[in-house]
Amino acid sequence: WVTAPETKLQQCNILKVDIFFTPSSENREDIAHSAVSCENMTGCVYSYHIIRLRLKVEWDFNFRAYVFKANHFLKQAYRLCAGSGQRYVLSQDNFRSMTVRVPDLETQKKIGAYFEKADREIKLLRALAEKYRTQKRGLMQKLLSGQWRLSDKKEAA
Repeated sequence: WVTAPETKLQQCNILKVDIFFTPSSENREDIAHSAVSCENMTGCVYSYHIIRLRLKVEWDFNFRAYVFKANHFLKQAYRLCAGSGQRYVLSQDNFRSMTVRVPDLETQKKIGAYFEKADREIKLLRALAEKYRTQKRGLMQKLLSGQWRLSDKKEAA
């Protein structure tokens, strides 16, 4: 349940394609990780621990999801954040000074589609690998318990 006042609901609302960043973390490597809202979220607000970027120009949805995961962007955040072991923070001014390269909209669409397809394939391969790991554990258990035995016969080539 959102208990924020109406002014906060309007000021910190969440719209489809808003981009959110982590400006602080216990690990320097986790600074400026991004996520894109997939829908308008009526009656919701984002935390003050998050930075919202709402673009005024059109960018491809999938491109938004990947452009801020590029090493060029994350290395900037790594260098610009302040902290010493307990907590690292990227200031608003430093965040605003960071840059990304943005091609024309057609190129964005191609890049976004390419990375989305690659992500889908990676997820499928990870799921398949997990199924094989599970199968291997089951087979090993049957072999080690003696429930199954391996044949000593050599197959003809």
